[in-house]
Amino acid sequence: MVDGSGRDLSVDFESASTDDNGGAGIEVLTATSGAGIVLTDGDWILRASFDRLGHDLMIEGRGGERLLIRDYFAQNETPDLDLGGATLGGHVVARLAGPMAEGFAQSGASDASPIGAIGDVSGEAWATRVDGSRVPLGNGDEVFLGDVVETGGGSALNITFVDGTSLSLSDDARMVIDEMVYSPGSADNSASFSMVQGLFVLVSGDVA
Repeated sequence: MVDGSGRDLSVDFESASTDDNGGAGIEVLTATSGAGIVLTDGDWILRASFDRLGHDLMIEGRGGERLLIRDYFAQNETPDLDLGGATLGGHVVARLAGPMAEGFAQSGASDASPIGAIGDVSGEAWATRVDGSRVPLGNGDEVFLGDVVETGGGSALNITFVDGTSLSLSDDARMVIDEMVYSPGSADNSASFSMVQGLFVLVSGDVA
C-alpha cells in the first residue's frame, strides 16, 4: 500500500503471519484516503471470496490465505487493488463483496429491467445480484446490470445481451456487468464488463 507520503507499504504474502497453532494467520492492512493498495504475490486474490465486515474488507483465498483491509469501505472512494500485473478496481471489489446488508442494493444499482439472458449453460453457474442474493443460472434466465456472474469448474455459459452482444465464459470464470446502455438507433450506446478471472469470448452487437 502507498500512503499519502508516497511510502511503499506493499505486502509480501510469502511472509504472512501465522496463528498460535502454526496455521496461516490473517494479514492486516489499513486503507488510507486517496491511496491505492499494492499487493505482492497476490494472484490468489482473483479467485478469492470477498466479504464486508462493517467498514473492513475480508479476502479469503482458496488455499487458506486471509487478508483483512481495515477501513476499506470507510474511504470516499474504495481503493483499487494492484496485484502486480492485474488490477481490481475499487468498484469491482465493492461488487464482489456485496452490499452492506443482504437484501439492500448498494449505491448505483440498476432498476429491475433485464439487460440480457443466458443463451446456453453447461454445468453450474450463478449470478450474485446487487442486493447480495446468489441465484443459479439456467438456459433462458435473465441477467441484470450489476450482476456478478460466475461459472464452476468444468462449466461454461453464454450470455446474449439486449443489443445482440454475445459473451461466452469458460469454466471457473467470474465477471461483473458494469454497464449496458442501449437504445436502438442511439449514438450513445455503451457496454462495460469487468473480467475478474477465466477466459471469455466477446462478439459485439449494436453497441459497437
